[in-house]
Amino acid sequence: MELGGLHQITGRQWQLTDDPANALWPDACVVVPFGSQVKDDTATVINPVPGTSLQGGWTVISTLETLTLTDLVQNVQVAGVTAVWAAGAGGDTSALHVLGDNPFAWLTPHLDAAAGAWTTVYPELDQWFGAGPSQLFSRPRRFGELVITPVAGVPARLVAAPVPLMTTRLLQAPGARLSFSYPSGLPITVDELWLGVLLHGREKLQGDGWKVESLTPFLGGWSFAVLRIDVGAGVDAVDIPYGGSVLWVRYRHRALTVTTPARVTLQPGHYELSISGATTGTAPPGFQDAAPVLWSASQRFWVEHPASLRPYVRSSTIGDNRLFGAVAGFDPTLAGVGFPLHRDYLPVVRFCVPYVKGMFPQLRLRFTYPDALEILGDATVVPNPAGTSTLPAAALDWLTAHGGSVAPDDEVVMTGALVPGAGSLGISHVPPAGAEFSLDSWAIQISRFASAAEQLFWPGTCLTRLYRADGPHDRTPCPTLVEPPGDFPWDALHGVLRADDLHRFEYEQLVSLVLPPLELHTKVLTGLLLHPLQLPGDDLPEEYATPPGDWPLPSPLADLAGPLDAGAAQRFLLFLWRSGVQLLGDPTAPALAGVGDPIGATTIEAVCDDSDRPLALWLRTPEPLDWRRVHAELTLRHVDPAAGCPLSYAHRRALSLSVDLLPSTDGSGALLVAGLDGTPTRLPRGEITLALRYEPAEPGLVELRPGTPLPGGHETISLTFLQPFGVPWPVKPSRGDGHIHLPHVPDLVEHPPHLPPHDPGPLAQLIATLQAVEQRQ
Repeated sequence: MELGGLHQITGRQWQLTDDPANALWPDACVVVPFGSQVKDDTATVINPVPGTSLQGGWTVISTLETLTLTDLVQNVQVAGVTAVWAAGAGGDTSALHVLGDNPFAWLTPHLDAAAGAWTTVYPELDQWFGAGPSQLFSRPRRFGELVITPVAGVPARLVAAPVPLMTTRLLQAPGARLSFSYPSGLPITVDELWLGVLLHGREKLQGDGWKVESLTPFLGGWSFAVLRIDVGAGVDAVDIPYGGSVLWVRYRHRALTVTTPARVTLQPGHYELSISGATTGTAPPGFQDAAPVLWSASQRFWVEHPASLRPYVRSSTIGDNRLFGAVAGFDPTLAGVGFPLHRDYLPVVRFCVPYVKGMFPQLRLRFTYPDALEILGDATVVPNPAGTSTLPAAALDWLTAHGGSVAPDDEVVMTGALVPGAGSLGISHVPPAGAEFSLDSWAIQISRFASAAEQLFWPGTCLTRLYRADGPHDRTPCPTLVEPPGDFPWDALHGVLRADDLHRFEYEQLVSLVLPPLELHTKVLTGLLLHPLQLPGDDLPEEYATPPGDWPLPSPLADLAGPLDAGAAQRFLLFLWRSGVQLLGDPTAPALAGVGDPIGATTIEAVCDDSDRPLALWLRTPEPLDWRRVHAELTLRHVDPAAGCPLSYAHRRALSLSVDLLPSTDGSGALLVAGLDGTPTRLPRGEITLALRYEPAEPGLVELRPGTPLPGGHETISLTFLQPFGVPWPVKPSRGDGHIHLPHVPDLVEHPPHLPPHDPGPLAQLIATLQAVEQRQ
C-alpha cells in the first residue's frame, strides 16, 4: 500500500517518502488508499462506516484495528490524531485522510467539484411481502434484510390483497418477531421503523408502542395508515405490536456516530504512520466462514514549515489582493501594489484556515520604506471577528449537521501608525528557540489621506474648468448662492417690509423682528435682502420625468454608462474619445493626450458638448481609489438667470439624478454620468449636491477594517457646488397649449419683494444695520 500526502487547502500532493527534501507541510494529510471503506476499531475515524459488503452471498467486513502516528524525534505517539473518509462528486470515496477533520475540506481548491460532492445518507427502505396466494408459516422467514419469526404455536399468515388492483400480500402476525440482518446472519441495527397497514370500515387503531403518523382513505371503505414504532436509539429486533394487516415494513439503518474534533497540525520533525487491520468473511448458511486476512502498512516521513505563508493567505487589506487569487471584475490598481491603504484603516491579513495560530502563534509584521525608518510589530494570530470561514458550503453543512461548530479563519492585524508612501510588507516568525525566518512579503502603498472622505473632499464651490473639442477652458468661479434658513419667519419679515412701499416700512417693528434671531442667521441675512428670495409654496411647476428633447446623451456615450465590470476602464477612455474633447491646450496634441496626467489635489471638472452642456463630471484625485466601493447620487437645484453666474435659486423642484461611475485606467479619477429615470443625460446649469458613500464592506470585495468604527458602517461625504456651464433645464409645457411658461407666483409678480433700494432709503439703512451686526458677530 503506497501512501501519499495532500494539502487540502491548495491541492498540493506528495508521494510519502523518508526524505527531508520531500517534507510535508504541518497541516497536510496522509492519504491511505483503501480498496473500499473499512470499519474503524481505533476511534480515530470521525465519520465511521460499517465496513460491510455483500459479495456472492458472503458478508465481508474489513476492520481497521490500529492507527498510530509516532513522533520519532520525541519518541512519543501524537495525541488527538483523527482520520476522515473523503467525500467526492460521486459520493463516498475509499481514501482515508489521516489528520483530516472534514470529508469535504479537501475540495476547497476545487469548488466546482465541491458543489456536487456528497456522502452516503442512509435511506428509508421499504420491505413488501410479494404477490401470490395466501399462506401460513410457523418458522422464521426472510424477506430481504427482514426476518419474521412467528410466535410459538401461532402461525403467521400471508393474505392475498382484498383490494382490487393491489397485488402485494398482507402480513397478519400479531406478536411476531421482526429482526434485521444480512444473509449471513450479521445483525443490522435500525434507528427508525414504521408499519404500513390496511384498515377496513370503522376498524379502530388501538395499541401501545406506536403512534399514527398518517391516515389516508382508499376505495371501497378501505384506508391506509402509517404507524411509527418506537425503537429508542436503535435495535436489531422488535415484536410486532399491531395485530391487523401489515402492507409493508419501512426501516432505516442506523448511521454511526460522527464526531467533529479539533484539527491537529504537526510541528516540524520526523514521523512514522502505522496502520493494520483484518478482513473477515462470514459465509451464508451451509458454508464455512473464511479465515481472516491480515493487512498492514507503515511509512516514515518528514514535516517542515512551508517556505511561504502565501498558500494560507485568503486576502489582505494592504497590497494587491490579486496576489492571493484571481478576482473577477474591474480592478484598475497597479499589479503587485494594489490600492493605497488609507491611514485610518488597519492592515489586516486574513488566512483561509483556522489553525495558522497552531503553526505560528505570533507573526512579525515589518513595513519597510525606501526613505523612512522601518516599522515593525509583533501581532498575535487570532480568529477573525466576523466568524467567516473559507470551507466549501458542503463542508460547512456537514459540520453543522453533525453538531460541530465552524471555526473562524485566522487573521493578523497591525495596529501601529503607518507612514505614507510606497514600501513593502514583510511577514516573519520568531520561534521560541531559533532565529527569525521570513514567511512572505509583498509591495504596499500607504495613502497620504487618512480616509476616502478626505481623499474625495473638494473645497471648491463652483466648477471652473470645462473640456470641449477646442481644448480646456477655465472660468472665474461664481459666488456661492445664499438661501433662507428653514426656521426663519420670512413671511412675517415680508409683511413688515410691505414690498409695495419700501420707504414706509415700520423700522422699529422690523428691527424687533429681525434682530433676536441674528445669533442663528447672521452672515446670511444681508445676502438674502440683496438677492431674490425663493418663497415657500406648492405652486412649483411640474418637471420632466425623463430627459426631454436633445438632453439625453448620444447613444455612443449612453451605451458606455452602467455598473462597473472588467471593461470599465476601457469605457472611461471610450467616453472621452467619443465625446471629442481635447484635454490639452495644444490643438495638435493626439486625442486623449493628458488623460493620465497626475494632479496635486482633488478636483471636479466638466466634459462638455459644443453648447457647454456637461456630458459628464470628471472627479479627479491625486491617488488611485477603489471606485467599486463608491456609490454616488446627485441632486441639482435650478438657478436664475439663464446665463452668466447664477444669482438665485429658481422657483422649481430639484432634480434627483442617479450616477454611473466610469473609473479611469489607473483608478485616480472617474467620470460621473448622470441619469434620469434610467436615461443618461446632460447636466443643466444649477447648484449640484453630490452625495458620495464609501463602503469598506462592499459585497464581493475584501472587507476593510476602520481603526475606529464608522457611523452607519461607511464613510459619507457631500459636495455642494455651482455648475454654471450650459443652459437651464427646460420647463415642462403647461397643460395643452404647447408653449413653455415661466412659473407664475402672484407675490413675485404683483408685489416684488426685492426692489433695488433707493439711495439713500430705509432698506439701505436696514442692510447697513445688519452688516454692522454681522461684523460684530
